[in-house]
Amino acid sequence: MTQQVLWIDPDQQQSLALRSALSERGIDLCTLPHWSGNTTLRWLNQHPDGVVVVHVSIAAREAYLEDIFSKGSMHTVLLRIPASGLHLASQGFKLGATDVIDSGELDTDFWMQTLQTHRNDEVAEFLKPTQKSVIFRDPKSKKLLNLSEKVGKAGVTALLTGPTGCGKEVIARVIHAASNRSEGPFVAVNCAALPEHLIEDMLFGHEKGAFTGAAREQAGYFEQAHGGTLFLDEIAELPYHLQAKLLRALQEKRITRLGGDSEVRLDIRVVAATNQALKERIAQGLFREDLYYRLSAFQIRIPSLAQRPEDILALAEHFLATTEFQSTAQHLEACAQAKLQAYDWPGNIRELENVIMRAQILSDNDRITAADIEFDDLSSSCSLLDTASQALSTNASSGLSDLVRQSEYAAIMETLQKAPTREEAAKQLGISPRTLRHKLQKLRETEPRLAASA
Repeated sequence: MTQQVLWIDPDQQQSLALRSALSERGIDLCTLPHWSGNTTLRWLNQHPDGVVVVHVSIAAREAYLEDIFSKGSMHTVLLRIPASGLHLASQGFKLGATDVIDSGELDTDFWMQTLQTHRNDEVAEFLKPTQKSVIFRDPKSKKLLNLSEKVGKAGVTALLTGPTGCGKEVIARVIHAASNRSEGPFVAVNCAALPEHLIEDMLFGHEKGAFTGAAREQAGYFEQAHGGTLFLDEIAELPYHLQAKLLRALQEKRITRLGGDSEVRLDIRVVAATNQALKERIAQGLFREDLYYRLSAFQIRIPSLAQRPEDILALAEHFLATTEFQSTAQHLEACAQAKLQAYDWPGNIRELENVIMRAQILSDNDRITAADIEFDDLSSSCSLLDTASQALSTNASSGLSDLVRQSEYAAIMETLQKAPTREEAAKQLGISPRTLRHKLQKLRETEPRLAASA
């Protein structure tokens, strides 16, 4: 399907070659010099799934950004901002930008990959409010629920560990709901997804005049969680130089905004989560030992889906009943149930949800059979590069961008297996550690079996 992109840039000559190259590669571009007028609004109404790319000059006012997100709030918006425009980037993220990109980046391959990554249908789930349901049918899950409620009432800092997709955020919400802070905010932050140069600002906020363009004070995630719970997911990905500031915030329950002298007192409860072995990160000099012990006042290990088999069918039925995908398939035949229970679920709950969605698509009636159940069938005995090669040779119906992505993911996983640290893996791949974290995040969302060993 052709991707619809609204490209807004007053400097038409600068990006003319790039826009031409994107058009040649199947991107349907509508180019405009400014974000204004009936033409912009007409395009937004006609292409609800389109991606919007806006060049924002260093002289732009915050009101300009606010106008963009007031009109394109349900669209994927990518901002092109000069490297010196930190204040604009920070404001853009807080208003809802999907990504902020250096306006000097004009490489065609980069933009093809970026636009593919940020297709609106892939990020739509983050643009709509979702209801988090709690399914605890297995005895292990019931014990986990009971433990989580006790930890919630105790009010201690908690560290959640477990594989990707096992439901760590759900447990964090249970802890919050069971605490005396349940009426307060629950603020969830994915540390791996925060832009590296904006993490400190986004976590701790800034004062008016802290940097060029900081026209007003801005509260960070810590202050937004005041009176409630701050959930720090992927805590292992927090840069080392910020871990000391996080430790101080946990110990003293106060922070200092960027550019500020006075301290802001906090009343928050922190719950952190990771799928990595933090003690190994400590041994590698990548994570502070004192922060680890501060975060893990109470540690909860969340078992994988395969370790709590009685949850599988309960979750499957839940996904059948609540999916937004329009389908008549609402029942699992016994053969389909047996097939689901026999699988080892390396991608955990996230993979199960994907499998159920595919089964609904494949089903021809109101019942799902074993033939409708298709897993991400990658053999654990073959190497990741062999897997990618097989996909390239057999999946001829895939688009070029899909095949390139499969090959890239295989190369990343192969390098991660050989490199002693992720930082070294990023160096060998010729990318920054932040870029590697971003690619691994996408891998966890799209290829759970490959990501299981990441």
